[in-house]
Amino acid sequence: MPAILLALGPLFCSVAGESRPLDTCVPAEAMAAYFARPTPEMLNLPPGGTLDQLAGWLVTFKAMGIIPRQGRVVADLIATLPMLARRPHALVLLDITSKRIRLDVYRLKDMQAALLIDGEGLSLDIDRRIRDLLATYTDPDNGRVQVVHRGGIRYHRLTDRRLPDWATVEWGEIGKQFLVTFGQGAFQTMLDALLGRARVLADDEWFRRAHALCQGATSGIEVFIDPVRIQNRVGQVVKDRPGQVLRALGMERAHRLVWTVGFDGRALRSEVFTRDLDGEDHYAMLTGKEVTPPEVTAAIPPAASSYAAFRFPLPEAVRGARTAYLQSQSAGACRRLLQGWDRIEREFDFDAETGLIDQLGENLVLHTFPPHPLRLPILCTIWIQFTGDRPAVTRTVDRMMTAWQTYAGIPTGTRPAVGLLPRIHRDTDGIWHLQLGLIAPAVGVADGWIVISFSPEAVRANLAHLQTLAGQSGRYAPGQPPAGAGNGSNRSSFP
Repeated sequence: MPAILLALGPLFCSVAGESRPLDTCVPAEAMAAYFARPTPEMLNLPPGGTLDQLAGWLVTFKAMGIIPRQGRVVADLIATLPMLARRPHALVLLDITSKRIRLDVYRLKDMQAALLIDGEGLSLDIDRRIRDLLATYTDPDNGRVQVVHRGGIRYHRLTDRRLPDWATVEWGEIGKQFLVTFGQGAFQTMLDALLGRARVLADDEWFRRAHALCQGATSGIEVFIDPVRIQNRVGQVVKDRPGQVLRALGMERAHRLVWTVGFDGRALRSEVFTRDLDGEDHYAMLTGKEVTPPEVTAAIPPAASSYAAFRFPLPEAVRGARTAYLQSQSAGACRRLLQGWDRIEREFDFDAETGLIDQLGENLVLHTFPPHPLRLPILCTIWIQFTGDRPAVTRTVDRMMTAWQTYAGIPTGTRPAVGLLPRIHRDTDGIWHLQLGLIAPAVGVADGWIVISFSPEAVRANLAHLQTLAGQSGRYAPGQPPAGAGNGSNRSSFP
């Protein structure tokens, strides 16, 4: 069943104008909700484009057995994206609990989750896609699909005898909405909200205020989280671990949170509104024209159709993410990870803490120059600012990539376990890239910026752009603020 959820992942991960606002369809007691609202251009995009063709090829290759079993989840993720990109949808976490297997080891006990799609005109395609996914991850000997009639509603239910009784998948069309749920009781809970038999998120006064303040109705992405409820449910068994993860993420004081992402021209806008445990509310703009330093805005390539410029202490963020991940692991797994990393640092003679993390600045930029040939939004260019010494940063990146290259290699006399074994290469100009079939993400270092993009050529184009800026008379070296520049006091703070 985890494989099914991963395969349905793109249904959970893409991006105004739905016939019914999504927040009027989600139960008020939801632990978390992700709302995606496509732009008018995406809503009106005719089928048959490049993305649809790519999705069709992937489905065909999977059916022919060309794609290895280990690559099916990734193939299904990509193949489902085009369908969801055209329709507003919501992913909802209704409930989740865990159970203890042995000392410091926990597993999922049960979960209720739902995917709701504005299925007008796509119901047949959605149903066909769901059946294809389920056929990939279950079989007739173990899985059973039955038609359910309840209260005038007709829907389907999949059960698999290899899974616990609560792990059911149900799907059906409710008016113009197409509903897919996982977990016993999830379909009925969502149905009550859709039919007006239960309170919905839009009925909550605090959510309505946060939704309006963060421009949720016109944002491509909106996220609602209730950390307290999640911690209370998961923490019944796992005890301190959820609290440790929240503390590492800086969310230990958050009671409720709404976060939105939208666009102001070509600039991405991101806002967040929280209520803390004391009942105090806080608002912050995380990224947008108002809070982006002018020297960073000036460095972004004019040919980029869109960009996102984030400003926050990068070293603290990296350390916080690392701590949060380690806190989510068992003590034994955490110890093995740290020991393994220490061994790699000694073997390849680098210190990621002093040679890279300490050198980072406070600006993170994502943009679309050069454009990806398939125009896939997730395949963009990333600039990570550093304020330290470029040779030191370059040396650390080279040593880390060399370690990856060494351990990703195929031992002599053996064959790869799968057909898509990653290979890491270093070009003569110092650019590193990962070769994974047709995918070749790459990384390079310029003055003040680490550049990551979808191909070595894309990295070279960005390095050339940054070099041109650095060489222009009267201009600063990219990533370094010009003399006399302010200290960013116009930034919104987020307690």
